[in-house]
Amino acid sequence: MFALPGNHDWYDGLTAFLRLFTQGRPIGGWATRQTRSYFAIALPQRWWLFAVDAQLTSYIDEPQLAYFRGAATELRPGDGVILCWPTPAWAHRNPEDYDPIDFFDRDIIRPTGASIRVMLSGDYHHYARYSSDDGSERITCGTGGAYLVATHRLRETITAPSPRSRMRDQTEPRTFQLRARYPDRFASRWLTPGILGLGWRNPGFVALLGAVQAVFVISLVFAIDYGRRLGGGWSSLQTLRASLPTLLLALLILCGAVGFARIDPRSPRVSALIAGFAHGLAQLGLGIGWTASVFALHHYRPDWLPDAALALIVAVVTVPIIGAVATLVTGAYLALASQFDVNLNEAFAGQSIEDYKGFLRMRITPSGQLSIYPIKVARICRSWQADPDGIADDPWLLPLDPLRTELIEEPITVARC
Repeated sequence: MFALPGNHDWYDGLTAFLRLFTQGRPIGGWATRQTRSYFAIALPQRWWLFAVDAQLTSYIDEPQLAYFRGAATELRPGDGVILCWPTPAWAHRNPEDYDPIDFFDRDIIRPTGASIRVMLSGDYHHYARYSSDDGSERITCGTGGAYLVATHRLRETITAPSPRSRMRDQTEPRTFQLRARYPDRFASRWLTPGILGLGWRNPGFVALLGAVQAVFVISLVFAIDYGRRLGGGWSSLQTLRASLPTLLLALLILCGAVGFARIDPRSPRVSALIAGFAHGLAQLGLGIGWTASVFALHHYRPDWLPDAALALIVAVVTVPIIGAVATLVTGAYLALASQFDVNLNEAFAGQSIEDYKGFLRMRITPSGQLSIYPIKVARICRSWQADPDGIADDPWLLPLDPLRTELIEEPITVARC
């Protein structure tokens, strides 16, 4: 078993990754062999697998470059290279994200006469394949991720390196067409509205928004009531003075909504700003509307209902009920904003869709042709049983529900050069 670290592996400085994969420890029935977070493997029929640790999109460190320069001395003209990269930088909207790949290709692979025929990555939790006219493939297969990510907003055409890249004068850009995706466009669009059930999947989020709304409503009620006691109204100077905490909280809610919209740097900045501001205003409007309802309830309450009891009713209603409505507002925001590439990841992460799994198998024929088999598991198994009597190399857990596999698309054939 060989492994390439991704962004989560770098959160602790690769400590856990190095302990698991670089010390020769077995993992299940598999033996680990690598001593670094990157590796190069000679495959049959003059194919090579180069896996580069991009280190959270930073520049590739010199020891790693020296390692691959040493491995590249064994490459010959006409050899085919499969390049594994932690992220599908060719699909990123930031043109500079592809620069390290282009540098690696120009500095290490091309001078040998070999060529990168296939680039593989995960990171995005779906399957997408782009190919160029010369048969070069760019494949994202992150379908083993914790949750599904949409495919209906994928670009139909990408150019790598980007014409806006700093490397555009050193490498001729190539155009890649989207050939396949999983799930398909229709299924991805059909799954998007499922985010409206966010509150059902995540009751803790309901409690969080309910608590925020409760604090906002209480501060607003206090400010208005204070102004009225001094003879003012909604717009009186006394009310405005007492409203300072409310105004600060409202500003915090707006900034939080905008910050949430811009959490993904791949989102269009203007769209994220507009969407986040609209979401924040919707949350504030909900709080203001509930506050007006509270004053109406107070005005028309029966004489036998004391203010303390009314306050308790308001507090009890605000957290679960208004929190649920606020969560529904957030779900509606995610469903709409994701159609403009804003919070697209969050619209699916909030649904925790575990199905639509997949993986790749590859085979090199005696003639030197590479065949790639993209395989899907449309529905995961949800019931397992222990198998303590199995042999040493058997899985520890066996599925009670049968796992059905199918091809995502017909096998992809890639010539070595």
